[in-house]
Order: sequence, then C-alpha cells, then structure tokens
Amino acid sequence: MIKFKDINNNTHLAVASISRKHSVNGEKSLSGTIYSGDDVLNNLDTGWGLEFDSEPYVITYFEHHDSDNTITFDAIHKFFWDFSKKMFYRKFNGSNTIDTYLGNIFDGTGYKYALNFKPNAISKENFGMTSKMSMFNDIITAIGAEFEVNGTLI
Repeated sequence: MIKFKDINNNTHLAVASISRKHSVNGEKSLSGTIYSGDDVLNNLDTGWGLEFDSEPYVITYFEHHDSDNTITFDAIHKFFWDFSKKMFYRKFNGSNTIDTYLGNIFDGTGYKYALNFKPNAISKENFGMTSKMSMFNDIITAIGAEFEVNGTLI
C-alpha cells in the first residue's frame, strides 16, 4: 500500500506500482500505476503527494484509464516542486560568493545546502525576480557543479 496525501494533507491508501527515474543533476522522479484505492482513483489531482523510499514526491501528471480502471502518474521530488513554485523578488548585481547566492535562494524554504568544494565568487547582473529553481539552476551551471537531493539536504 502506498500513502498518498491530498492538498489538505489527508492520507489516502492505494495499491500502486512505482519505478524511480534518475536524471542529470540529481533530479528524482517517479512513474507509476495505481490499481486500487477508491479515494485515490476517484480524487487524485496534481499537487498530491506520496512518500517513496523515505523521500517526498509530488504528482505532476496523471491519466485515468477507463479500460482497466487504473491511473498512470508521474511525480517529482518535492524539492523540485517547491523550488519551481517559490519566487525570488529581489535582484543581485555584481560579484558575490556562492554562499551569498545560495543562502538567499534557500532562505525560508525548509531546505539546506552543503558544498563539498569552495567555488570562486561569480558576478551576476539582474539576477533574481524569478523562481528559486531557475536561480538555483543558473548558479549550478555558472560554477560547473552537480547536485544531489537527499531529503531536505541539497
């Protein structure tokens, strides 16, 4: 049984098969099929959550199959969902340390980051006023780094 949580954080049980997909730069996603569990089969929606291997995921896509009364779905790790939804409403200009950029991006998110190397400061103009995910990806690209997601530690 898999525990699904609706947007109000109510738990619903269902029988499902799930497979994990790993992508470049630590992105964790799932695909699966739900076979039974009337609450889930009848009410599943984008934004519902589930836990898989002690990691939180969010449903991003689903499709009902009337022929066999199943649902196929895709889900991404909650970090990617959260960061794509959180906006950063300031701008940076000039040279700053990576800790300055990342500290501002991660501030107030419930996630933490850890660097395993000491990158040089970089210069950005008009950096900000977009999603935290976009900013995070920009910094990762700028310093030539890769990242891994482990719960709330990036």
